Amino acid sequence: MTKTINPLTHFLFAKNIKLIEVLILAALISAIYLNNLALVEFHGDETFWIVSGERLGKFIKLDFKSPYWTEDLYLAYEVRPVSSYLVGIGQWVGGIAKSELHDYWDWQLSAEENAARGALPSERIILWSRIPLALVSVFGILGTLILLANSHSRLAAYLFALVGLNGYFLIHLRRALSEPPLILFTVLALYSSYKLLVAAQGRSGKSIVVWSVIVGVFSGLAGESKLTGIACAGIAVLGTMILMSDREKALQLSQRRIPLIIALVVGGATLLSFIASYPFFFEDTATRIKDTLYTRQEITQYQVIQYADRAIRPGDRLGVLFQRIFNDPINLNVNNIIARLAPWANFVLTLLGIVYSVKQVWMKNKGWEYFAVFLLGAFLCAVPMLFTPLDWERYYMYPIFFSCIFFCIGAGELVFTSISNLQKQQDAKGNRLELLQD
Repeated sequence: MTKTINPLTHFLFAKNIKLIEVLILAALISAIYLNNLALVEFHGDETFWIVSGERLGKFIKLDFKSPYWTEDLYLAYEVRPVSSYLVGIGQWVGGIAKSELHDYWDWQLSAEENAARGALPSERIILWSRIPLALVSVFGILGTLILLANSHSRLAAYLFALVGLNGYFLIHLRRALSEPPLILFTVLALYSSYKLLVAAQGRSGKSIVVWSVIVGVFSGLAGESKLTGIACAGIAVLGTMILMSDREKALQLSQRRIPLIIALVVGGATLLSFIASYPFFFEDTATRIKDTLYTRQEITQYQVIQYADRAIRPGDRLGVLFQRIFNDPINLNVNNIIARLAPWANFVLTLLGIVYSVKQVWMKNKGWEYFAVFLLGAFLCAVPMLFTPLDWERYYMYPIFFSCIFFCIGAGELVFTSISNLQKQQDAKGNRLELLQD
């Protein structure tokens, strides 16, 4: 039995994943994400990105002074442009004419009334608008599983490939909304933050500046996917602070002013990327950015009043969050005691993954930088969303995404510990047999 377990253990817990494996997983995940894409439940907010696909053409033609960027102030301030560009690519490939696009969804009206006023896109428009977003989601999932393979194990990577097919992701990462590019650029920001932490330890000035710029670019694009994505910029900066927890390295880093350089370059690159990707900010930049944040705050306050039935009461918050976040990845569509225990299993394995990650960072074990960016990403991106005033599924994307990462780490570590214990038992049994034979 040991001869069987050893090769399997080596395969499952190797900290890498081969290109052929990634390509196979890419094909399988893409096939599932693109299957029946137009039949995914429609969300009225998709119309804002579907109709604004014209932004792509204006951007490519460098038509930055067009009144189009400012004539609809709700669109300008509230609808982030990255998904618009991606939707525009799908509409261009699918041959969707501007005349075919419809009006925005009005949440004060019924679905029938919206359809009557032309706010319900055709199935063809929905399909071509969603295809680029679904493909972007596939890349986000692949990027995450590669990070897990490099940090923990191939098993954790394969587990995330399965988790990436859960019901929540298959709905919210296949629509023409802001979440698909948000996840992709978050993953890219996580990886570049890891590279920056490695560069900071090597004290390579050129690499530090290069990776700081890359972190900033991806963070700015995450912010232009959804405003919460701007928090990605803090991952590398706080990660440097973890480096400074070592007094000897802190002295070296302080002398070279590396933390200050990283903060300034990352912050500057984030701001430039955030502005450069959206022509609306090319004029009156400071005022329009300030008004964008103000508009988001005002809309949130309006939504809390308008949709009071969806507001989360303080006493219910923990229960609501537990139910929403830990419904996946183990989700049994049966009504029995095992299904009711599944969220608790998700919670325990996620907690195990968090504890393991903290241990790796605390002990500065090899590859601890990966776990540092996972933890910091969760702290900066996911934790603030736990205080969302409204119980809307889209608001839980970050908490669910990071909980799934830690779930895979925890589950992988549990399997590794179990197999290691089994091997020790087998080895001990073999040693006893040898002694008896002697």
